[in-house]
Amino acid sequence: MKKLAFTAVIALLFFASCKDKPKKLQVEKVVPKVEEVKKDTIQKQVLAPQPIEKPADKYFLISGSFLKEEQAETYKSELETQGYPAQVVQRSWGPNSEYFRVAMYGYHEKGDAYADLSKAQQEGKVVWLLVK
Repeated sequence: MKKLAFTAVIALLFFASCKDKPKKLQVEKVVPKVEEVKKDTIQKQVLAPQPIEKPADKYFLISGSFLKEEQAETYKSELETQGYPAQVVQRSWGPNSEYFRVAMYGYHEKGDAYADLSKAQQEGKVVWLLVK
């Protein structure tokens, strides 16, 4: 019986000493904190678009030539009422530089000028090409 009592005491001590048994750890789910990223944090220097300068017109489709500037301006106004972007052109050099020419159109490309000259002549308009 002593053996049984001794075994019971040891078993009791064994179970009593297990009170400090570690509990199961509860694992909390850690959600990473998401920070919003600011868009375009680097400032970009915006340059204003530079207007492309169109070269000055060199070829003109002439429909009238006058000695007096007033007459040229009157004819220019008539062409503008018909829808043409007319302009008065005067050369500062060369033969007949004293004349004021009224141009129906102005061009900076030779090919465009000759194409429209041909088209206008086929339509029966009396026009010629001035190279300034």
